Amino acid sequence: MEQEYCNSNYTLYYDETNNIRSLSFEFDKYNIDNDQNQTSSPIFILSGVAHRVTRITANFDKLLTELRLQKTTSELKFSQMVKIKASYSPEEAFKYALGSSRFKTFFDWLLDSELFIHCSMINTIYWGFIDIIEDMVLCSGEQSDFLNHLAYKDYLYRLIKLDKSGFISLMHRYEFPNISKDKSLSFLSDLRELALANIAKIYQDKNNEDVLNLLNLDLFFYKCQNLHVDDLDFLFVRDESKYILIKDFSFFYAYRIKTFPKSKQILDNEYKIKAKLEEIRKYDAILNDIDFCFKDSKDNVNLLIQLSDIIAGFFFLFFNYIENSSVQEVENFTFTLNNLQKETLHLFKKNLDKATNECNLFIYRTIVPSDEIKCGLLFNSLI
Repeated sequence: MEQEYCNSNYTLYYDETNNIRSLSFEFDKYNIDNDQNQTSSPIFILSGVAHRVTRITANFDKLLTELRLQKTTSELKFSQMVKIKASYSPEEAFKYALGSSRFKTFFDWLLDSELFIHCSMINTIYWGFIDIIEDMVLCSGEQSDFLNHLAYKDYLYRLIKLDKSGFISLMHRYEFPNISKDKSLSFLSDLRELALANIAKIYQDKNNEDVLNLLNLDLFFYKCQNLHVDDLDFLFVRDESKYILIKDFSFFYAYRIKTFPKSKQILDNEYKIKAKLEEIRKYDAILNDIDFCFKDSKDNVNLLIQLSDIIAGFFFLFFNYIENSSVQEVENFTFTLNNLQKETLHLFKKNLDKATNECNLFIYRTIVPSDEIKCGLLFNSLI
């Protein structure tokens, strides 16, 4: 990722959701598939609230009163806002949160406060494999392929979702992400075979957009395989540990912290990440110069970290819904909502606009291109 910076002075508070610690694969599945009690998600969220360096006057007592939490509540968390059952689908979970009067109250209060929501969202599986396309675009060297690189990444991700076990098995066979030059051609040939096999599986559905997308992906593969074979080399995935897509998540924390080098940043205690970042500081001068620390959210003075837990949880439900829904389902989503759900979604959108108008880097995502389109369709349907 090419680093962008915001040199304004803010104080940012963070919490995380779905830190899976590492992402790897073996044979035909990811390590995150081993939990039989829940459906795995590739969405990682690092999110929270931010404010300008001046002292804020937000009325927290009013918020806590209006949320009508149980008197025994000692720490404000996402789980106090809404109870999401493990059996809920991503759509059901997002709708259920939208139907919570507490979220309507929360987003309404945020909108009138000096606080801005912020979010760094990573689709970890998409992030783990997009270098395949980056290498092939470099191999081709053609302007048209550079212009279409986002579409190719989208098509590759769709192939991963259509044939998860087949794709992972192929990656395992070639010890991805460490593909040597001498295996580049056979790797691409087998990737083409996988794409063609999946085209054959779904071809009978004449209206299936995936057929056309995979055909375009295969054409790109064919061109690199036959017209640019001498330049074919997977440099971006060379000399990495085989079968490991993400060794740990400290990179994402460091990247986000370095996005705001002039700001004070306070993160909820995550001891392993804290230790990793302290180690990185020793050889990263930019990170070492930034004012950041970890604090315990259970301390009452750290209410803003507690608010960050709520925001991180809601962003996860939102992006997980987008990830698991079709374009058609997203287009029809608002028609299935009751008035309270629509009002809450409106308030969420207003808080997003408030944040991006203040600083475009407050809302950052590494997202599948078609999911970016779905986000736009969802919010445009509110107009």
